[in-house]
Amino acid sequence: MQIVIVDNERSEETRHLVAAARLGAGYEVEPRRGISYARNRILDVALATDADWIVMLDDDQTVPPDWLEAMLFAQMKTQADVVHSVVDFLLPDGSLFPQPKPSWKAGVEFTTTNGVMFRRALIAPEALGLRFDLRFGLSGGEDRFFFIQATQQGMMIALCPLVSATEKLHAERIGFRPQFRREFHQAMVDTRQDIILFGASRTCARLLRFYGRKVFQGLGSLIGGLVLWPVARDYARRKLAKVPKQLGRPLGGFWGLLSPRLPQHYLQVDGA
Repeated sequence: MQIVIVDNERSEETRHLVAAARLGAGYEVEPRRGISYARNRILDVALATDADWIVMLDDDQTVPPDWLEAMLFAQMKTQADVVHSVVDFLLPDGSLFPQPKPSWKAGVEFTTTNGVMFRRALIAPEALGLRFDLRFGLSGGEDRFFFIQATQQGMMIALCPLVSATEKLHAERIGFRPQFRREFHQAMVDTRQDIILFGASRTCARLLRFYGRKVFQGLGSLIGGLVLWPVARDYARRKLAKVPKQLGRPLGGFWGLLSPRLPQHYLQVDGA
């Protein structure tokens, strides 16, 4: 096993942290700003070795000691080309964000890089030769685009429910407004990607199918939450917590049809 850390900030502080951790990790500096550049540097390092599998974690994640062993078991069980673990989100107060109980899933359309393992064949020049698209280097969503391309070319993705990667949610991402903005921007990027991958007419059909009724659900949750707030605050809070996803995603998705500009998430640092 080889560990590689890519520094996309050219920070001497990061270099010292890596050295102090004594992980035996390789340290790479990618001076071009953007998450796609950073991830592609990892792929270049992997191709320069005899690695059969590439594993990616985000910088704000931790995993238990048996995480990689469980991921390898899941791959043997499913024979998947890509395996993704569950991601638990840790709130600033130390509690976990409530989520449905995970289960085994195989054949999903795409996944993300925050706790993923995939075959060398996805990136090898003699096979698929995929890279993270530079157009999404500052907007995010480059991982979604990468893995949709992989499934379009016959690769299978499986979800492993046995272990979790724990991701810390910084305070800047908590609350109605930041969550709504994040959902809106992510859906906007998804739409721009879908136009590239599937064409405009099919993208419109996908939007109507996935988001058509979400708008009405979101409006219902918003109105219901505001009306019930004075008399049933806990219930109203739960209703309002659904609004960023129920309204933010469809509105962002449809806005992506109109606006060619992408958000620039990776010019901002959360938790600094």
